[in-house]
Amino acid sequence: MLNRSSTFNKTGISRQTRQPVAAEPAHKSSEERAREAIEAQLRSQNIVRRCDVSDLYLPNMDLDQVCDLSEFRNLRRVWLNENRLRFVPFLQHNFRLSELHLADNSIVSIRGAIAHLTGLKKLSLNNNQLSRLEETVAEIRFMQALHYLNLFHNPLTSEPQYRSYVIHHMPQVAVLDQSSVREDERLKAKRTFAQDRMRLEDAVGFGRFLGEKPLLDQVETGLVKPLQRDIANHFNRPYLGDPERAAARRANQRSVMEYTRFDWSSVPTEEQKRLHAAFGDAHQPAFEPQIITVRFQ
Repeated sequence: MLNRSSTFNKTGISRQTRQPVAAEPAHKSSEERAREAIEAQLRSQNIVRRCDVSDLYLPNMDLDQVCDLSEFRNLRRVWLNENRLRFVPFLQHNFRLSELHLADNSIVSIRGAIAHLTGLKKLSLNNNQLSRLEETVAEIRFMQALHYLNLFHNPLTSEPQYRSYVIHHMPQVAVLDQSSVREDERLKAKRTFAQDRMRLEDAVGFGRFLGEKPLLDQVETGLVKPLQRDIANHFNRPYLGDPERAAARRANQRSVMEYTRFDWSSVPTEEQKRLHAAFGDAHQPAFEPQIITVRFQ
């Protein structure tokens, strides 16, 4: 850039000359500002080695991109809330992360970005632009240590049965959207998204009370004769009479119970499955799981 200035010659006529002006420094990118903030944080904490960094605090810096954080292999907690991030491609080698705060950004998708962070315990993604519920849950559902999850104020929360869907596919989450997951919510989610499994569990329950009448309804009456005198500590104990008939009388007063189990002898072997798949009904019958019901009183 040149600056014009006026000078006078010997005749008194002015003329303009051009003088060079130093160029203004270019605007720094988000990655450069993020790296400078990280270096300033390390200096303030007297950290020299990258392997000693466990926390990075970079909120409210108007960042739309962040430099790669792979050099911080022992990173445990990252705060990047209140920025302008749209994607999260900078955590590919930070496998030890336990907390990730990405609230108040503009994130539209996390597909392929954080599924490898299986040690995460707390994940904040609220106030973003996530709109695909199934895609988002598929990315984080196998994080078995994840107990705190925030997804509120995203378009995906308007999906029908949103909370039940997340609870069913992520049973490890104890607090969802700043609200503890209740047992009745888990049961509702199970009945909504795992109906076949619920029917199977209801059918295979052990010791289920049927509430039916006793099987022995032809037992003679009058077997029990009240005793007119006190026995021991003043309990009136009846006379049982014939032991066999008394035993039948007692059995008649019991509730009818039943339990079911799988008949494992009917489960096909791998060889039988291959034969059935290769030749069909002509050589091998179709295999279906068999349930045996035992009823007793």
